[in-house]
Amino acid sequence: MTAENDYRLGRRAFHQNQEESVAVALAVVTVFLLAGSSYILVNRFHVRSVQMLEVSLYGLFGLVACVALSWYLLTRRRRREANWPHPPLLISQAKDRAAVKTAFAQNAIVLGYDVHGKPWFWPDATRVMQSVVFGATGSGKTTLLRQDHPSEEHHHPGPVPSTWTSRRPAPHSHVDL
Repeated sequence: MTAENDYRLGRRAFHQNQEESVAVALAVVTVFLLAGSSYILVNRFHVRSVQMLEVSLYGLFGLVACVALSWYLLTRRRRREANWPHPPLLISQAKDRAAVKTAFAQNAIVLGYDVHGKPWFWPDATRVMQSVVFGATGSGKTTLLRQDHPSEEHHHPGPVPSTWTSRRPAPHSHVDL
C-alpha cells in the first residue's frame, strides 16, 4: 500500500460527511441576527441592557407558553383516553338533539357518548336482533333495557316485543328484572 492510500483510507469517515446540517446553519444565522439586533438596540436606540434582558425574558416566557399550549392541545385526545376512570361528560341539549336527528336519519338511536363526546349509535338492524349488554355492576344495563330511550320517540323498527311492555314496572316501583 502506498502512503496516499493509507491516509485516504484512515480518514474516510472524516471526509465522507463534512457538510453542515440545516439546523447548525439556522442556529448560526439566528445568533448573528440576535447579536446584530442587540447592537442596534443598545448603540443606536440607547436601550439599556436591563430592558433588553426584560424583553428577552418576556419572549422566552411567551415561547414557553406557546409550546405548553400546543402540547396540551395536541395530546388532549390521548390523555383523555388514558385517564381512568373517565370523568362524566356534559353534553348540551342542542348537541344531543342534533345527534338524535342524525341517528334518526340513519335508522338508529343514540345509545350514549364516547369519552370524546362523540355519539354512539345503535342501529335498528342490530337492535331488532338478539343483543347482549355487558357492563360492570351499576353501569346501567337494566336501566338501558327498561326505559324508553329519549331518541326512540316514535321510532320503533318493527314489532315491539311483549317483554318490553309487559315486564316494565311502574316508574315508582323498585322491582328488579
